[in-house]
Amino acid sequence: MKLDPNFYNYLQGISWFSNCGLQVATEVGCPVIWLSTKEEAQAALESNPWTDARTEAQGDLTGYLAKYQYSSYGGHWNNLAKESRAKLEKELMPSIRERLQILGFGDSVASSVLLDLNRAALEATYRKAFSKVPSFFEKLLKVYENGHLPCGWEGQIINWPVGTVVAY
Repeated sequence: MKLDPNFYNYLQGISWFSNCGLQVATEVGCPVIWLSTKEEAQAALESNPWTDARTEAQGDLTGYLAKYQYSSYGGHWNNLAKESRAKLEKELMPSIRERLQILGFGDSVASSVLLDLNRAALEATYRKAFSKVPSFFEKLLKVYENGHLPCGWEGQIINWPVGTVVAY
């Protein structure tokens, strides 16, 4: 398994957080509740439902790979995750951190974005080889791509993955 360099090039073209607070009528491929204030977004980012949803999505991805593609998962995942994280930190996160600071967000939000992007990179990498890989984090990329910050989840985790993304 190798990381897809096109994925990182794609990330470079995103206008990060340019529409935060605006309820722009854009189609992002999943249901979204739009927040209009930084304070609402910060509260959503720190909420248990958001943590739970992202944990469930991560479990869906690694569980699928462990069950159906173990030879490509075991022994590869950690190395790919480290390589991707280093690439994101070097090439993308400085500008993302700067933009988040302008919006008044701290390092914890930048860490949250990095986590989403790294997981999306891994989804994209594995999807190139295995079309049925879960795609929650790639769906979040559509929210980012439209200049917003995915920051929460509305729905009961017991009904996962039924629910709605919350975005600023």
